[in-house]
Amino acid sequence: MSSFTKKQIALITLALSLLLWLTRGQHMASLAHLPDASWAIFFALGFYFSSPLFFVAFLGQSVLIDLMVMPQIGGLSIINPGYALLLPAYFVMWLSGRWLAKNSPANNFSTFTQLLKAVVVGVVICEFISSAGFYFFISANTGDLTGFIQNLGQFLLNDLLITLAYIALFAAIHSAFLGYEQKKLALKKV
Repeated sequence: MSSFTKKQIALITLALSLLLWLTRGQHMASLAHLPDASWAIFFALGFYFSSPLFFVAFLGQSVLIDLMVMPQIGGLSIINPGYALLLPAYFVMWLSGRWLAKNSPANNFSTFTQLLKAVVVGVVICEFISSAGFYFFISANTGDLTGFIQNLGQFLLNDLLITLAYIALFAAIHSAFLGYEQKKLALKKV
């Protein structure tokens, strides 16, 4: 969507940023323990904003959150060579959102099959990249392809379901907003 007002851009950015801070790896969300929404957030950023500056800003926030919580989770254990592969993994989710924005009618979440295709392909590739990074750079079984495939299978379904749940929430809010805007426009014409 490219016809956002500055107020709408600020509202979307603030909402996604707040969700990132509340859910990032359950580091900060001790009250609710919400699942990490990072993948869904990067997908939504790609859907709503074509500028890669939004991607960079949210990537920076993600790293900042991780750096802030390192002392709580045992120091530098999360910052390692595998961590660097989160950049292309998150970029895949952003690109999946961009693909949906370009290939859905009227730039909305209404086409379920297009939405599902974009999310599933994005999550599978994202999971492969991020899991490979952490498995092969951290695991004592470096080079063990069988172990990697088992590890991938262990996390893929859960991460896909979490991402789909957040995207479903985003789609519902998006649809409600579009309905509200259409009613507001219709009332102006009367």
